[in-house]
Order: sequence, then structure tokens, then C-alpha cells
Amino acid sequence: MRIRETIPQSWSGHSQSGLRYRGKEAPADSFILSEPQQFPQLKGQAQVSGHLLSDPQHLDYPSSRYEIRCYAPGPQGEVRSLSFEELVAAQERPFQPEFTFTVQGDAGRARRPDEKVGMVLPKDHSLQVDSVDMQYQSWGANRQYFQQMSEIGRVEQFQVRGLLSEQALPYAEKYLKEGGYTNYQLHPSEQTGRWLEDYSEPLLDGGRVVPAHFPSQGKPLSEVLKEARQARFQPHGLSGDFTNQGSVNSGDYQQVGAIQGKIHGETVYQAGSYIEGGNLLSGHRADGTPYVLVGQDSMALTKELLARQLGRTPEEQEVRQAVAADYGVQADQIFGIEQPGEFHLDMRMSPLGPGVMALQDSRLAAQMQAAWIREELGETMTPEWNQEVDAMVEKAEEAARYEELARRDLEKAGFQVVPVAGAFRNMNDTKVDGANFFNARHGTNPDGEKYTIMMGGTAKQEAYLADFLLGQGHLPVERLYFLDPEQNQETLPENGGLKCRTKPTGQLA
Repeated sequence: MRIRETIPQSWSGHSQSGLRYRGKEAPADSFILSEPQQFPQLKGQAQVSGHLLSDPQHLDYPSSRYEIRCYAPGPQGEVRSLSFEELVAAQERPFQPEFTFTVQGDAGRARRPDEKVGMVLPKDHSLQVDSVDMQYQSWGANRQYFQQMSEIGRVEQFQVRGLLSEQALPYAEKYLKEGGYTNYQLHPSEQTGRWLEDYSEPLLDGGRVVPAHFPSQGKPLSEVLKEARQARFQPHGLSGDFTNQGSVNSGDYQQVGAIQGKIHGETVYQAGSYIEGGNLLSGHRADGTPYVLVGQDSMALTKELLARQLGRTPEEQEVRQAVAADYGVQADQIFGIEQPGEFHLDMRMSPLGPGVMALQDSRLAAQMQAAWIREELGETMTPEWNQEVDAMVEKAEEAARYEELARRDLEKAGFQVVPVAGAFRNMNDTKVDGANFFNARHGTNPDGEKYTIMMGGTAKQEAYLADFLLGQGHLPVERLYFLDPEQNQETLPENGGLKCRTKPTGQLA
């Protein structure tokens, strides 16, 4: 027996603004149900319709049925569900597609030993996002996320830049124009890739860093990772047998990163370290000190790269100094963080505020998911299905042991750690996620309002996250967005998500 946990209830069709409603046909009287309250949610006190998350009719209101759901904090911990359609309509600043052009990329140049670079762009709310780069595809999750991000960008005042082939350009322009989308640019390129988060890191001075390229000779990097993980995990009785880093022997990362640099008019530097973007979390502490957290897998790969260059095993401080020089922060603010049972940090942790990090609590997530499934199935719960749910809960105990190691390293680095059930398993394949709220984008708009954009999930998962993050004050933002969860099944089994498919540019807020 298999179950498809219910996603937010919704109906098919489009609103007057072009915003898509999701899912099944609703009863006729649902179309005349109105939002009962008005909330000021934009600078200038623009009013938008909404209701409280605690409203018993929450799932019946139109704002709960949009493909993009938006929540905002209210007084006394009350969480408001806002009409995203009205948020878009209230945004008076028009965005139009400006131009398209072709660029030719190269692998960048090595940073000179005496050359200083600006800090890597932060991935927390200290970034004021100007644009978000994505690969544009004419089908699937990338196109859906491209459309949804462009709509949110109308509210939060950033544009979406699509990289695509020259041949696909006229079809993309026609499709987006007919769909009513305006807040984007398209950039034809001979080479692009889905996981733009991994290929390069923009710097606050306008430059861009691409990961080091490994020579083909020497020990295979899969073996380097295996040995490093054994050394770290074996003393704890844990296995390092999970997904390796993505494409360590390929020059594609450098080329795609260089293309992005050309689009933005940036100098492209080739790093001395090897770090995929999903394994690097950057931001600021409460006193403004910048930090860079790096997954231990990437520290191990960088150590191996330095060993090949130096002809000896480098000290840990030398590894930190190499990373610090590449990403523009002090070496004492470079921290190796244990992989929490995933190959990239951003699949199990995410910044909530200055010096505050959310970390997956697999025990809690499995217990909550099991309770929801048993509640939904009730008397139809079979012994076989009950065993499968129990197995999921038992497996979460092992995952929690990896998360404890990550928590140890985060606290050692001076972070406040907030455990949260932010990743839930796909009950049709419990080896992969069915929902992941860590792989998110954070930013501040030009009006100083903070926001977070997350992948979607089931109605109960989203309600829990909205209440935990906004109602309990763990996420100090003006708006929290959830995207259409229909894209989850296409991206999460490939070890990626929304953050993996996007790359923001901007400046300090």
C-alpha cells in the first residue's frame, strides 16, 4: 500500500491576475468565499486580504489555494495567511523584461596570492537581492520555479534571469509573454546547468569565484571522500555511505560560473579551494561579523587539493586560510561543519537570523509524519503499512546521530541552533525527501522588509512550519512564501531543491 499525503487543497484554473490555482475542482460555493480580514503588509500600508492560520476554514479560503502561499506574523503570535494575488496587485513598481544577449564563458583566472577579494555574498537575510539567476527550461521544475520566483520578485523587487540555449529563446519568450509574466530577463548561452547554486559564488565587490578544478591524476576523489568520512564517522559507529559531492572531476562548474560572471560584468576568479555552493553557508552574526560555514566533505577535498599542490599534508589552519582567501573573510570565521547525513549542508540546515541556524530534527519529523499518516488512514491502516511507518521512525534515530554531530560543530562555531522538523520523507520512497523546507532562499527587499521563500509541502507540514517559524518568532521576517509542492517529486529525488536551482546577486541590506 502507498499513500500520497495531501497537498494544500486547491482548484484548477487561473485568477484574474494569471496566478494559478492548484489541484482539484472545489465546490461551487468555494468560489464565492471571501477573505474575512484586511492586513497592512507592504510599505505605504497597502491593504491585502487574508485570514488567521488558526481559522477553522483556513483551507477553504482562496489564499490557501494559490500555487504560492504567503504567511506573515501578527500580534500575539497570530500567523496571517495573505492573498498573494493581492500582494502582487499592490506592488506598483512595474518590472519588464529589459533585454537579451549572448555571452561566451571561460574558466576564469586564478586569484593572485596577494590579491584580496570581497566577501562572498551572504545567504541569509543580510542580502538585498537584486536578481536571481536560474536555468530556464521549457518544461518541468525549472520552468515552474522560474515562473513562481518571477511572481514573488514582483512583490520583493528582484528580477529573475534565465540562462537558456539560443534555440530555446523564441519559444521561451512566446510562452512567458502569453502567460503574462514580465519580471524576468533571458540570456542565451551555449552552456548552463540546473544546479546554479553549486557552480560559483558572487562576491560583494562584484567579482565571482568558481571552484578549483582537480587534475585527473592522483587518487580518485570518490576515494578521498570515502577515506575522510570513515575517519570522521567510524569512531561514532556511523556510515559515510551517502551521496558524494556532485561533479568534482568536471570543468562544467567553472564554465557555467564564468558565463554568469560575464552576464553580470564580473571578474571571474578560480578558487584555490573546492567547495560546491550547496555546501557553503555564508552570513553575518549579530555584531555584523561575517562567517562562512563549509561542509566537512568540502574541507576534506580542499585539503587533498592543497596536498597535491604542496607535496605534503597541509595543516588544518592552512586549509581554513585557503578557503578564507577565496571567499573574503577572516580565517577564524571559517568553520568546518559535519555533514548531517546529507552531501550538502543546505539540505538539512538554514539560517534563521544573525548567528541562528535551523537544523533538521529527524526524530520529530518522523514522529509528526507518522501521526499524520495514522490520523489520515484511521481504520484503513494495514499491518504492512504500520510496519513501514515504524521503520521510518526507527531510521530517523540513525539520522539524528548525524544531526547531533552537525549541532556540535555549529555550537562550537558560536551559533544558536534551533531544531526543527524541516525535512519529511517521501512515503513512496523513504530514502528521499518528500518535502524539504531548508533548501530555501532568504533576502531583504529595498524597503528593508525581510522574506524567506521555501519549497512547498503538505497542508499540515506548511501549517506547522508557519506556526513554528512565525508564530513562535524563530524567523523574524515580514513574509514567508511556500511554492507549489508539485515540483518536489521532480527535484528532491535528485538531491536538489529550490535553493540548488537558483543563484541570487545583490548587496548588503
